[in-house]
Amino acid sequence: MDETIAQLLASEGFASIEDVAFVALRELAEIEGFDEDTAEELQARAVGYIDKKNAEFDAQRRELGVADEVAEIEGLTPAMLVRLGENGIKNPRRLCGLRQPTISWAMSSPRERTRARSGRSRWL
Repeated sequence: MDETIAQLLASEGFASIEDVAFVALRELAEIEGFDEDTAEELQARAVGYIDKKNAEFDAQRRELGVADEVAEIEGLTPAMLVRLGENGIKNPRRLCGLRQPTISWAMSSPRERTRARSGRSRWL
């Protein structure tokens, strides 16, 4: 997607690639300068990008040893599963034993945890 289209989408309230991928086509087609074909193409590209990233995350999850049973838990995205694996949470038993603060910690990156400890960021 070129910079001009990205800026136009942002000015129309589309804050993420997911916003473009999962919005009603008519909302994209209503943007000045877009038609239904343009909207379909943008949405197809957004969905394709998300599918590619999710496949990459799924490969990382498997490489990290996160069990398929964890991947089947509703509400966990492929990116979340990678983050859990990076923090040693790889099976349902380990996940079920966690409390909310620990889950928040496990879902944060090492950089976010460093900022939180220094008081520069809030991560819970």
